[in-house]
Amino acid sequence: MGTAGKGMAGSLRRGWIIALALGVIAAAALGGVGAEAADVAAQGAADPPNGQHAWWFWPSLMFSVTFVLGVIAVLSGVGG
Repeated sequence: MGTAGKGMAGSLRRGWIIALALGVIAAAALGGVGAEAADVAAQGAADPPNGQHAWWFWPSLMFSVTFVLGVIAVLSGVGG
């Protein structure tokens, strides 16, 4: 394998580090969105009855998770 194997391992490791960094950034961004949504709920604008989530909760969660999965897939080389 020689030096080519080491370069590929370094590239793969770099890709995982980038994916991890993007995941941390996304989590921080979602944390800010959650705090903002909590402020709106405290004002009564989005306070659903019986402890249910607002209508936008599940679509937002699904978008966020699939976005992060898409970033990880691109960085790992899925699809080409």
